[in-house]
Amino acid sequence: MIIAFLTILISMQYAQREGIAFGEYYALVLFATLGMMLMAAGTHLIIIFLGLETMSIAIYILAGMMREDENLLNRP
Repeated sequence: MIIAFLTILISMQYAQREGIAFGEYYALVLFATLGMMLMAAGTHLIIIFLGLETMSIAIYILAGMMREDENLLNRP
């Protein structure tokens, strides 16, 4: 939880600069953290699987948020 808090704290200026500073960004970071915590605390395979799926879906959406950014397309 401390790392998630620091990640959100550090990325606030970056999110505002890139235009992605809306509530979904922060919620997705927290959902990814929840999935990681479920995987770490899971004692049954189904709990570990649910944690993996929760984390991966949130990270896939975060990766796709800036899909149409012109600056990212022109990089070598």
